[in-house]
Order: sequence, then C-alpha cells, then structure tokens
Amino acid sequence: MSRIIIITPKQPSGNPRMRKAADALASAGNTVHVLYAFNADWATQADEEILAQAQWTWERIGGHPDQAKFTYLISRLTRKLAEKIGMTRYAMCRSYSRYVARSMAWEPDLVIGHNPGALGLLVEIGNKLNIPILFDAEDYHRGEFDIGSQESLRVQKLEDDCIPQITAMTAASLFLRKTSPPNPVHNRGHSKSFGSHKWLAWIEV
Repeated sequence: MSRIIIITPKQPSGNPRMRKAADALASAGNTVHVLYAFNADWATQADEEILAQAQWTWERIGGHPDQAKFTYLISRLTRKLAEKIGMTRYAMCRSYSRYVARSMAWEPDLVIGHNPGALGLLVEIGNKLNIPILFDAEDYHRGEFDIGSQESLRVQKLEDDCIPQITAMTAASLFLRKTSPPNPVHNRGHSKSFGSHKWLAWIEV
C-alpha cells in the first residue's frame, strides 16, 4: 500500500473532510501521516480527543502559543513578513518551509492538500519528489472574502498559479467543479483528464 501525507494549515477538529479522507485511506491499509497547524484555542482539546483515536499518525507544524511559544512566534512573524513582501505561498501557510521539509523527510508516494494554504506546498513537494499531488476543494475559497480584498486576491493568485499543476482534485460539490480555475496546463502523467479538469470525484457532504 501507499505512504500518504495529508497537509492542512488548519486543525483536525475544524476539518471534517480531511479527517474522513485520512480515516478512509488508513482503513484501506495505507500509511497515512497528517501535518496540521494550530489556529485556535477552542480546537486544541477537540484535537486531542480526535488524535488519540486516529488510525493515522500526525504532527503539528509551527508551534503553539502555550506549548511551543518560540516556534509559534517565529512562524507568525515570518508569515506577516511574507504578506508584506508579496510572497503568497508563505503568506497563506504559516511555517511553509517546515511543512515542505517534514513532507520531504517522510518520503510519501502521494500528497493530499486541504485548504488553499496547502496549494503551494503541494506543487513544491510534488515537483521535488516527482509524485502525484491531489487537492480537495472544500469550498469556493476565493469567494470567502470581500471581492477585491487582499485576502481574496491572495487566494485567487494561489489557485490560479497552483491548480493547473495539480495531478487531480476532489470537490465538495458539482458547483466547485464547474467554477474552478481554467484547464490545467501541466499533466504529471499520473492521472486521466476528466473534462476540463483532472477530477477524481465531486463529493457532497
């Protein structure tokens, strides 16, 4: 079976689609490792309960405001600097470089990303390891912010730059399949093209 890394800049308790994917892949006999980051205090206790029962291994990236303060502080400062100088991939994912390093060290056969902050990571890891990369579109992310806002433009740039390089995608609804960025220009040779996109499935949950 395969070694699969699942990447999310969010926390497990706030990402049920990620957990469902990790559970299903692990139940099928794959070795699954999840990389996630702290976002909110309220989710920490819920994370502990979820992770204690998980069939997959996990690692928190980028520290914690109480449990790993220095790492957390440095990661926040680095992300804010990235925002100011326009480094979109780093601005959208706190501890970007650490995510890449840990993924590379784990030597996966497949990388799956959840949340647009994972898009840059997927492309970089996929290129370096020459492995397939999959992205799950959980929502219409560029529409989550006010039109023309810095947040919206940042997400749009990341999606437009990275989605064409994704091997395949899944989505939470048919609407997302129809409204995704234009036809991919790269084909890593790992998947068949379905219509205008390399879709594996669209799954309503």
